[in-house]
Amino acid sequence: TERGAGRDLAVDVGCGTGQVTIPMAAHFARVLGIDRSPKQLESATQAPTVEYQAGDAYALPCEDGTVDLLTIAQTMHWLDLDRFFAEVTRVLKPGTGVFAVLGYGICSVHPPEAQAVFHQFYIDTLGGDKAPGTP
Repeated sequence: TERGAGRDLAVDVGCGTGQVTIPMAAHFARVLGIDRSPKQLESATQAPTVEYQAGDAYALPCEDGTVDLLTIAQTMHWLDLDRFFAEVTRVLKPGTGVFAVLGYGICSVHPPEAQAVFHQFYIDTLGGDKAPGTP
């Protein structure tokens, strides 16, 4: 994979043992996995361009405006969303940084206008109100 603009730094918050962190290494020059649990990080899968740090979602070890992609998988429910979104805004590259939330079920997003758009996408496009396997 060719790396270029927008592929310098990815950060995975609540990375656990690296299930989301490791696949990003093929696409970014540097990947940083952050988790509050040193025990999780001890078991994390290693890769040459991946660094793990014990840390806090509200004080990421990144300079302002330097993160190309910030991911969080199955962790949002643990966080004070206003504090976390302020930190996401601080570290993402202005205008080009991407924030991706990965989850297994329907989630809530902020602000309320975004929640309405997400809900319509989830129901109308993904078919979130249908039983599994129903077209």
